[in-house]
Amino acid sequence: MGNLITSVPAIETTSWELYFKPLLADPSVSKLPFNISIGNMPRDIFFNGNADKITGVGGSCGWSEKGDGLTFTKKTLDPVELKAAVKQCYSVLLKKLFGDKLPNGAMRGELSTEVVDFMTKQQSYAFNRDLLSILFLGDTGATPDDYYSLLDGVYTKLLAGVSNTDGTVDAGSISSSDVNTTNFFTTFKAIYDAQPRQLKAMPNNQKAWIWTRATYDAYLSYLQEKTQNSAGVIQTSYITDGMNVNAFMGIPISVMDIVDERLETDFLSGSPAAATDPYRTILTDPKNHIIMLDQNGFANADVFHQKKEDLVWAVGSVLVDYQYGYGDLNVIAGF
Repeated sequence: MGNLITSVPAIETTSWELYFKPLLADPSVSKLPFNISIGNMPRDIFFNGNADKITGVGGSCGWSEKGDGLTFTKKTLDPVELKAAVKQCYSVLLKKLFGDKLPNGAMRGELSTEVVDFMTKQQSYAFNRDLLSILFLGDTGATPDDYYSLLDGVYTKLLAGVSNTDGTVDAGSISSSDVNTTNFFTTFKAIYDAQPRQLKAMPNNQKAWIWTRATYDAYLSYLQEKTQNSAGVIQTSYITDGMNVNAFMGIPISVMDIVDERLETDFLSGSPAAATDPYRTILTDPKNHIIMLDQNGFANADVFHQKKEDLVWAVGSVLVDYQYGYGDLNVIAGF
């Protein structure tokens, strides 16, 4: 059942209650485990390659150059403006929902706090989900539309990094048989072992798994089976830092539910149609990933009444772009 959010006013002799469908708990973009960069103009970012093996024997006058010179890779954060709007006929609000709070006649169009709050929540909720969807699944090389092709997102850029041999490791595809309770640990230990040396040397608690819900649910099934005794009692004493519901191999897990939802509706293949690559997995240093937002971000919506069309609008926009820095801090699998 939805969330009851209003009092129970009387309309003539009939009482009514307003229920909203519960909002899904999608994280805001700013709460992702990535770096957030604030700005509204294109910005060049540079990533250096570390010097190595520069030491040689002494004994002669002067210096003998050894090792590679310092190199820099340049990437550009070039934000794209995304706009979003929600509209609602004033008469619907007046006659069906907030009639006791809204004026008619000459004062028609004045908006109560309740209406502004209602419109703002609906716009901000949908806008945030769109941002998450485009941020992860965006691909400017896909069939042009006004949604996914607006921006190259996380999966697209990581796959491009593999193709460009920038150090990003592709640990291969993941099928349902790879994540059953028999094979889950072997599959994800192989992904863990595929880390480049630079990433492997980092403390595990500073890294992040970015998983789809399908991947996480498979992990929970694995834990449920492997931590039970013959009577079906869960033996929590077997769950260590390397194996618990919030981490795998001591690395915290972030679950992107919005990805599963969009895959199940917008990215289907096969017959019968099924979600494409549902077990998407990223193992990374989360601070290696940069999301650029404008100063105002996406949290605020402007709510107003348009008299001629008699519509209540909630509008907002955001400037956004995404880049990652070092390829050798990324391992991907399942897409």
